[in-house]
Amino acid sequence: MSKTLWTPSPERIANANLTHFIKYVNSRQNLQLVTWEDVYNYSITQIENFWEDLFHYSAFDHSGELVSILSEYKMPGAEWFKGLKINYARNALQRLGGEYCITSRREGFPTVRIKSEDFRSVSLKLASALSKLGVKKGERVAAFSSNLPEAIAGFMATSSIGAVWSSCSPDFGTTAVIDRFGQIEPKILFASESYQYAGKDFDLLPKIKEIVAGIPSIVKVILIPAFSDFEGDETRTHTEIPDDFVYLSDLITGYDELEEPVDVEFSHPLYILYSSGTTGKPKCIVHGTGGVMLQHFKELYLHTDLKPGDKLLY
Repeated sequence: MSKTLWTPSPERIANANLTHFIKYVNSRQNLQLVTWEDVYNYSITQIENFWEDLFHYSAFDHSGELVSILSEYKMPGAEWFKGLKINYARNALQRLGGEYCITSRREGFPTVRIKSEDFRSVSLKLASALSKLGVKKGERVAAFSSNLPEAIAGFMATSSIGAVWSSCSPDFGTTAVIDRFGQIEPKILFASESYQYAGKDFDLLPKIKEIVAGIPSIVKVILIPAFSDFEGDETRTHTEIPDDFVYLSDLITGYDELEEPVDVEFSHPLYILYSSGTTGKPKCIVHGTGGVMLQHFKELYLHTDLKPGDKLLY
């Protein structure tokens, strides 16, 4: 028998998110679940009930009339929560708690703590800008970017208007990026203009130009500066950029925040990931809006016991 390394205290168990969820399910379904194993078995034997319980417990803002929890028990073809509409960004942005929502650290620049109100404002102004640029529901917006707050804001903006997000790391070669983005034909490209690694500066503008030349669908490039504190202080690597390029902060100047994010079908694509491409061109992997929201809620709330004010390192 393996030695138990750690057991939570009775107080921690009593205050755990999972404990609260168990009480909710027991009350709603007239059950007597007690342990993690009980909940797990319930989730795989009463599939529709479990996900319906989780959806109601999450209290996600949504619209529409529910037709069915699960349309068919087959893959592919299963459709969840048919009839409901939802928006990822609306729910994420309205749940930003506390004064700050992101702490960002990048090599060569100061650590930045971004205020929730500033992040929300930039995200919704970006959404207005994307809409003005002609991006419509279902169209794709891509990012060739480091893991930066501006990229997260770009994702929120994209989701707000019902468009579909995709991204690649800036250390990818241009062929690898074009192999991926070329399949989805993005209308807009967010791009980090540069980054530092091991004390060395990497200028990404030549790569970005090559990507744009290889993907005719791109009509505008939104440049993410080398550094920004989301309060007006930023560092730019370039003084001259092509006409169809614009710095993010310049783009959103003069735009009001998007008033009403667009509700989309529960299964509407939220973002597109890719396979490794070891057996040919990378294959697109589409993740639906409602599924991502519920899965993330389950993982972060139930699995990791994340609570308001906690910090998640990614």
